[in-house]
Amino acid sequence: MIAHASAPTHALLALGGVAAVAAYTAGWWKHPGSSPWPLAAWVTAVLTVVAALSPPFEALADRTYTGHMLQHLALVLVAAPLMAMARPLVVWSRSRPRHHLPPAATRTAIRVTAPMVAAAVFVGVLAVTHLTPIYDYAIRHRYVHDLEHAAYLSAAIGLWAALLGGRRHDAGRRLAAVFAVTAGMGLVSMVLVAAEHPMVESYVDRLGDAKALTDQRSAAALMWISGMAVTLPLIVLIVWRWASAEQRATLRREELQESVRR
Repeated sequence: MIAHASAPTHALLALGGVAAVAAYTAGWWKHPGSSPWPLAAWVTAVLTVVAALSPPFEALADRTYTGHMLQHLALVLVAAPLMAMARPLVVWSRSRPRHHLPPAATRTAIRVTAPMVAAAVFVGVLAVTHLTPIYDYAIRHRYVHDLEHAAYLSAAIGLWAALLGGRRHDAGRRLAAVFAVTAGMGLVSMVLVAAEHPMVESYVDRLGDAKALTDQRSAAALMWISGMAVTLPLIVLIVWRWASAEQRATLRREELQESVRR
């Protein structure tokens, strides 16, 4: 059986969600006229995390690998991008003096390297947790299970923040990061599908060899399909924003040249 969290732990998780929403709302409220969309994204993300780690979802993860994969995908593909779009660090740091920010050179270095570093970290977390005994160990030990979820969520938030942020000149690096993540998810999925035996003993104990192997392949297909469903539109969005920014820059240069000739 999976290492379920106790009822008090779930209650603490819910209280933590309330506290996270309250803290974000307090920061957002200090700036009248702020768009409501970041607040809505944050609230939805927190609710998604609480729901994904709730007893019904945990029971679903207990029964099948596919259910466990759904739990992870809710964190990675729903909660994480919403949290990245909400930009909580920006909201909470608006009142901080500018001299507390890192130097401009440091911020530039972070922005330049963030996409590929975040992609490497995310793919690394994905591969280590799915292709080693850690996945099975996490199912049997609650605290490892919690750390696994924390690793997925934090790595995914970092990835989404790097992909959705940046400037026009960073579009190429963001595209490279998306392709790297797509390839990494595809490789992990292929290993799970091609395996001749189930890789998670806990589900073998639960389902038997044949059903556990079928379930594993279904979970891998779900990861691959959902990953493609998200990354392909993201590629289109990055290219579109890149092209639009280049077009605006070209128009500004032409207008400047025209004004100089006059």
